[in-house]
Amino acid sequence: MRYLKNRKGVAQKMKDFKLLKNKNFLYFVLSQGISGFGDIFFDTLILLLVYDSTKSVLQSAMVGIAWHISSIILSPIAGALSDSYDRKKILISSNFIGFIITFFIALFYLFNKKLSLPVALSAIILSNIAQTFIRPASRSILPDISGEENIESATGALSYITNIFNFIGTLSVGFIIEFLGGFTAIVIDSITFFIASVIIAFINIPQKSISIDINKNNNLLENIRNGWEVLKANVLFKRIVVAAILINVMSFIGPLLPAFIDEKFNGGSIDYSIIETISLIAGILVGTTVSTLTQHIQSKKLITYGWIGMGLSILGTSLFKAKFIIYIMFFLQSLFRTVSEVNFDIFMLREVEQKFRGRIIGIVFSLSVISIPLSTFIAGIVGERLPVMYIFMFAGIYAAIIGVVCLITVKRSDDPPEIEDQL
Repeated sequence: MRYLKNRKGVAQKMKDFKLLKNKNFLYFVLSQGISGFGDIFFDTLILLLVYDSTKSVLQSAMVGIAWHISSIILSPIAGALSDSYDRKKILISSNFIGFIITFFIALFYLFNKKLSLPVALSAIILSNIAQTFIRPASRSILPDISGEENIESATGALSYITNIFNFIGTLSVGFIIEFLGGFTAIVIDSITFFIASVIIAFINIPQKSISIDINKNNNLLENIRNGWEVLKANVLFKRIVVAAILINVMSFIGPLLPAFIDEKFNGGSIDYSIIETISLIAGILVGTTVSTLTQHIQSKKLITYGWIGMGLSILGTSLFKAKFIIYIMFFLQSLFRTVSEVNFDIFMLREVEQKFRGRIIGIVFSLSVISIPLSTFIAGIVGERLPVMYIFMFAGIYAAIIGVVCLITVKRSDDPPEIEDQL
C-alpha cells in the first residue's frame, strides 16, 4: 500500500513538472510573480514610512484599511467584467494602468521627498484599483490555461512561484529602500506592472465560452446579481465564505506587525524582513506540496485545518518571549494561512462553473475583506491603549474557534441525508 502511495505521489510530481513546460502557463505565472515582486516594494515602503514617521498603531492600521477599500467597492464589478469581456485584454490594460498610476506616484515622491498620511493612503487606494481588476481575471483564467484537470497542480505552482518572487523581493526591499531610496522602490513596482502587461500579451489563452445571456445583457448589476444567486445556491461554499469573512476580522495583524515587533523585543526593519522572509519560505513549501496534499485530504477540510493552525500559531506569537520561537510561530502561521488560501482557491474553482468564475471571485473577495477595514480601525484604537500582544492573543484564539466551527460544518456536509428527509 505504501508503495502504491509513493508511486501516486511521484506521478503527481511529474504532472506538476509537465505543467511548467506549458509555455502559456509558465508565462502566466511569471507575469503574476513579477507583478507581486513589485508590490512588495510599494507596500513595504508605505507601511514603514507611516509607522517610522508617526510611531502610531492607529495610523499604521489606516494603511491596512486603505489596502482594502477599492477591493470592497470594485471587486464585484471587476468580476462581472471579467465574465463579459476578454480576460486577456483586461489583464493587459489593468497592468498598464497600474504602471501609469505608480509612475506618477513615484514622481510625486521624487519632488516632495515624502508622503503624508493622506497622500500615502490615496496612493494605496489608486494602486490597488489595478490589482482589483487583475484579481478576478487572473484567477478565473487559470483553469483555461492549465486545463480543468490540473486545477490543484496549477494553483499550487502559481502559489510557490509567486512566493519565490516575493521571497526575492522581501530579501532585497530593505536594501533598496535604505540605500537607493523610496523613489527607486516605487519605480520598481511601476516597471513590474509594465513587464507583466508585456508578458501577458504573448500568452495564447483558449477562447472561453461566454453564455448568450451575458453577451446580450449589458446590465452590469444584473450580471453581478446572477453571480450572487449562484453563490447562494451552493450551501456549503456559502458557509465557507461566511467563515472566511469572520476569519478576516483578524487581518489587522499585518498592519500592526511593525508595532508588535517594536513592543515584543524592541525590533525594527531587520526583524520585520526576517519574519516576512520566513513567512514566504513557508508559502513556497505549501505551494510545492499542495497538489499531493489534496490527493489525501479534501480541500474543504484543508481550509479549516489551515485556519485552526493559523490561529494557534498567532496565539503562540503572543505567548512566547524568545525571539527564535516567535520566528517559528510566524513561519507556522504563514504555512497554515497559505494552506487555507490555496485550498480555498481550489475549492472555489472546482465548485463554480467557468462562465460564472469572474463574478463569483469578485463577489467572494469583496465579501471576504469587507470586515477588515472596521476591525483594523478598532484594533488600531485598542493598540493605542493596550499592548499589541493582547490583540494578537485575541486574534489567535478567535481564528482557531472559527476554524473549529467551520470544520464541524464541513464534516456535517459529508454525512448522508437522514431517511426521513428522503420520504
